[in-house]
Amino acid sequence: MTTDTRDRILKYISYHGQARVHDLVRELSISSVAVHKQLNKLLKDGLLKREGKPPLVFYIFPSKEKFSSI
Repeated sequence: MTTDTRDRILKYISYHGQARVHDLVRELSISSVAVHKQLNKLLKDGLLKREGKPPLVFYIFPSKEKFSSI
């Protein structure tokens, strides 16, 4: 089951190529806890991967061709 928040996160990353938690909190107007919860689900499902080290952690798609239709 996909949620509206999950879809919005995937669309944001599809458009921008990457996202930080701060970017998603600002764009989606939800708490950082809610963003982290969704990102952790997306990571677990293999739809996203994490790059970088705190404080600069980015979330990106594992491969561009897999999600070109989002």
